[in-house]
Amino acid sequence: MARYASGLIPALKHVGVTTRVMGSTDNLSFWQRYPGYLWKAFRAGSFSNLILSERFSFLLAVMVKRRSVVVCHDLITLHYEKQSFFNKIWYKMQLRIMSRARFIVCISESTRNDLLKFVPGINPNKIKVIHNGIERFWNTNVQEFEDERRFESKYAGNKFFLAIGTDAWNKNFQSIIEQLSVIDTMGYRLVKIGAISAEHLQQVHSAGMTHVIRHEKYVADDELKWLYQHATALIFPSLHEGFGWPPLEAMACGCPVIASDKASVPEVCGQAAIYIDPTNKEELTRALLDIANNNLLREQLIEAGVNQARQFTWEHTATNFEDLLKSL
Repeated sequence: MARYASGLIPALKHVGVTTRVMGSTDNLSFWQRYPGYLWKAFRAGSFSNLILSERFSFLLAVMVKRRSVVVCHDLITLHYEKQSFFNKIWYKMQLRIMSRARFIVCISESTRNDLLKFVPGINPNKIKVIHNGIERFWNTNVQEFEDERRFESKYAGNKFFLAIGTDAWNKNFQSIIEQLSVIDTMGYRLVKIGAISAEHLQQVHSAGMTHVIRHEKYVADDELKWLYQHATALIFPSLHEGFGWPPLEAMACGCPVIASDKASVPEVCGQAAIYIDPTNKEELTRALLDIANNNLLREQLIEAGVNQARQFTWEHTATNFEDLLKSL
């Protein structure tokens, strides 16, 4: 949410949109989130209102619904089989409330299809798809020399594949763990950015593959950009995504992408990725070997990826929002 807000809000201001934006990206207490934010929403009056997430749909209880737009990011909560019954019921209630807004913006066609599936009876005409953007930062090749030298030293000049994301079920890091022996045999390493659960760390240790992984819980954007620019490929075997930023960032930086063929990922990556069934171990193995051994394939993916990433800008996203908000 913080990433979405930091990209969209300045872009909206840039194109002159003056709507009220609601839906905090901060960690709020119960009283701040509900009584506090409800009071703030009540005072918003009859201006056009943009609620940044379906998880703040409860604000519509005190807002002018015909002047309000809600953004729906994903329905991963309802896809997760182990999600608690209470959380699913509460989330479905939020979606029902959201359906009362004048318009609902989904960040992908995949999310729109999920919404129509999980909220039967919702009016499809009020659901609009407006894709996310990516920052211009990822499209530039400017790099400080000191950073270049520092990062080369840190990663010891190894050839590596890159994996980015949390260790949530939908990110499917398990499938990458199953490829570590293949990656090792090829003479490569894996750089993993983001959390790794204790269970997955134990699996890596038990398999004797600890030396294959360079794990960083977090890196700043300049370091991440360097990793994109120097990785052999980004591995993105997600089981479900509402949108999926890492593949686009990688493409913008000239990094080939091995991507899941599920949910929104093909919609975002277009014809610029190697697609795999993320549940098929052999397909991922074959993709890793192909991209490491076929320079022509890598060059084709890099060129296609740069062109694909250019289609997703926050300016374009904001312009689409402007057109929608003017119709309220």
